[in-house]
Amino acid sequence: MTHRVVRLGFGLLFLLVQLGCNDIVTPPPSGGRGGGSGGGGIDVCSDEGGPAVAITLPTPAADPNTDTLVTKPNLTVECAVTATEALVDDTTVQITVGDAAGATETPTVVNNGDGTFSASLELGSYPNGSLTVACEASDSSAERLCSSATVMTFLDLGPSVVILAPDDGSVQAGGMDVEFTITADPVSDSDNLAEPDLAGTGSLIVAGARITNIVSEEGVLIGTVDFDGPLYETALNGDYEFSVSVANGRGVTRLETRSFTVDAAGPTINIVEPELASIIAGATDVIAEITDPSGVDASTVRYRILAQGSSQEFSMTPVGGTNRYRGSFDANQYPETIGQITINVTAADLAGNDTTKELSVQLDSLPPLLDMDPPTVREAQEEMTGQICSSAFDPVGAEAANDATVLGPVPSFRARIEDRTNRVSAISGVNKDDVQVYILDDQTQALLIDTDSDGVCDSINPDFLPNNPAGNQPAVVIDMTSVAASGNAYFQELSPLLTLPFPYDGAPFCFGGDNGNGTGNATEPPDEVCLATTLTRVIPDNTDPDGLRPAIFGRAPLTALRCIGDRFDFPGAGISPGFACVAARATDNGGNESVSSPLRVCLDDALGGSDCPAGIGGAFAPAFTCTDGCSVSALDFVEADPDTGKVLNSRLIGPFQ
Repeated sequence: MTHRVVRLGFGLLFLLVQLGCNDIVTPPPSGGRGGGSGGGGIDVCSDEGGPAVAITLPTPAADPNTDTLVTKPNLTVECAVTATEALVDDTTVQITVGDAAGATETPTVVNNGDGTFSASLELGSYPNGSLTVACEASDSSAERLCSSATVMTFLDLGPSVVILAPDDGSVQAGGMDVEFTITADPVSDSDNLAEPDLAGTGSLIVAGARITNIVSEEGVLIGTVDFDGPLYETALNGDYEFSVSVANGRGVTRLETRSFTVDAAGPTINIVEPELASIIAGATDVIAEITDPSGVDASTVRYRILAQGSSQEFSMTPVGGTNRYRGSFDANQYPETIGQITINVTAADLAGNDTTKELSVQLDSLPPLLDMDPPTVREAQEEMTGQICSSAFDPVGAEAANDATVLGPVPSFRARIEDRTNRVSAISGVNKDDVQVYILDDQTQALLIDTDSDGVCDSINPDFLPNNPAGNQPAVVIDMTSVAASGNAYFQELSPLLTLPFPYDGAPFCFGGDNGNGTGNATEPPDEVCLATTLTRVIPDNTDPDGLRPAIFGRAPLTALRCIGDRFDFPGAGISPGFACVAARATDNGGNESVSSPLRVCLDDALGGSDCPAGIGGAFAPAFTCTDGCSVSALDFVEADPDTGKVLNSRLIGPFQ
């Protein structure tokens, strides 16, 4: 005797496990719905003497217009299996469902324990049409006799509803059009109840609101939704769903649902650089991190600079692989009358919403002030009865090299350096690691040049830098280091009948005090700060109210003996005796560069090898400028404001907190 098994297009590998009540009967792996053959794509077995098999659910249907059809996407199949000649092998019970196209599916079977078996499966992806359900089982005899039962019915999941637009998960703004089609989806050629009842049951629901503004264009239904209109008490913003539903003449409703996001807000913009209220100078990057759920329209990302009523706009480019965008501009393009600018970053998302983020920053487009031969200064102190001032003193020390003098073989080069800024209190400060002195022993050449044609010397001539492209003999470079403020100024007593010279006399400078004339009571000068200098006071940067930031720079290294800078052995450095040009160069922390006025000197090696016009320490009248014709006077520390006669901060030091 022979028997046949269901042919489902995949291997039949059974897990033979003895199961009790409500146990699951594991079918062979189906891999989903596959092709088959025979009625509904299913082969069945019918061995004489096999178990009695009957399908109790679903019921058969031959006429779709009068019989009961399967109309739910969740199908439960029940199959009763009764032993005849031998006991039923429960593990062989298999239920197979086939659609009109011949595809089959073998769901997991559950033993109900009362001689019935059931299986559940989702029919949501099945087409409308005929539905074949088969159940088979074998007994436990040596012959493994197999029997089966088949039920033919129809599956009706309602009319065909196809949503054409928008896509599931789309992002919208302001409103949207929903495009869809609704057509009859008969289960057979004789189906008279397949027509959709558009007028009675058709609906488009968007975010909970029924949409009635629907038109038909060439068979496509289009519903228009306004997110900001009267349909919604509050304008939509966030995640929602819309659905299209309609029933046919049989009363079976098809429902198709999609999700969408209403993006009513522009992108989120975080300006990473520069930071709020930071000090900027020179080449400045603007970097912004920009995100949005609907995506950022890169072509709209721009930044705008607002400065005293003027506006400049620039594009920003994406930084590959990130949410960042970058632009750059030259902060030094603005005059010193502009101390603060506002940066606006604007971007729009793909839904058309835009956002602007702004921040204000401080400008420091002015370079430091340098002088290797600065004018004398006085230090001010607050007293109970007024503000007193010290005796005048050279801030770099009387022993430091001066302009138009003859220098010995080991001169001391020092500089007073303070940063300047635009008309705000913010200041970036001198870059203490970028201060040098240049010595060029050729007075016929220009050590200092004007790079921006404004008439002011602003840079060292690149022809005399180390490794210069012109191949000229380079200038000798000395690295300078900052000297911490220390010591005390000499607050000398003057007779009450004497006063300090103009412009220090009188309020608001030096006035009052115990002497009534702005002077102190000291009768002996303080000690020098170290043995190698006449200075009793190393001044701080006068722009620092705490009096801590260094203003004096000397040659490294600093030692206990030479606490404000080492001397320079020019013969040992290979510099020939004679005329030479000496200048300091510095930058601030914003990258602004400047140079000092040159020292026009004559170097005497004290060995009779020079032809200087005076002895060591003597003065002479230089006939050379050390420049290309540019002026450096605009960058010097000056004695007084020529317009008001008032002492500038560069000449009056302090009072400090």
